Amino acid sequence: MSVERFIPARRVDLEAIEAFPYFAAQAPPPLEDEDEAGDDTPLSATFTTPEEDARRLASVDQIIYEKLQQAERDAQDVARKAYEQGFAAGETEGRAFGESQYRAQIQRLDKALGELSASLSLHGKAAQDELLGLALAFGEYLAGREIQQGIQTLRPLLERVLEAHPFPASPDDPEGRPGITVLIHPRDLEEIGGSAAAPAGVTLREDEGLTRGSLRVESASGVLDATVERRRGHLLELIQRIREQEGY
Repeated sequence: MSVERFIPARRVDLEAIEAFPYFAAQAPPPLEDEDEAGDDTPLSATFTTPEEDARRLASVDQIIYEKLQQAERDAQDVARKAYEQGFAAGETEGRAFGESQYRAQIQRLDKALGELSASLSLHGKAAQDELLGLALAFGEYLAGREIQQGIQTLRPLLERVLEAHPFPASPDDPEGRPGITVLIHPRDLEEIGGSAAAPAGVTLREDEGLTRGSLRVESASGVLDATVERRRGHLLELIQRIREQEGY
């Protein structure tokens, strides 16, 4: 390496030249004066003690605990308000739902009662019809018994007819007795003892056109029909009037 600082140009081709980068010299920064060096606090003074760290951590834990407690209270308050609002809304909706269910139940009950009333009316009518049939059957049974008993029933029947329907006296009878003729079935006439068994002023005569147990009374003032068929018709008319009065 050449020790010369400058190499003439004529010698450039004749000699090997080594190149080095050039850096300008920079002066180092001035050192601070000891008076202006800043804080003289030792480095150890910037570190905290374990006791201080423990107190600081305890304070942080207390702050975190208080924050959590406050957050829990806030959450409970929000939940309580939401419950109260939901309860109020639910109470209104529940009351409306309950009222609608109550009205629907009342309507179903009214309908059921109406159907029951109609059913009872039908059953009542059927019961009345059955009762009517039973009464007629029982009446016919009693009439049959009276016919079988003959004189024991026919004579009292004749007496009741004459008592209930007084006839005027016959002008041909000097004692003023009514001149009436009672027509009865031949077998009934036979069982009561014939014409001789007739009361005073009454003539008994047989009529085969009459059913047993029947009477037909003839007089100058008119005819009284006391046949079994007529008495049965009176019974039906009486029952029908009673049914109409009671609304059946």
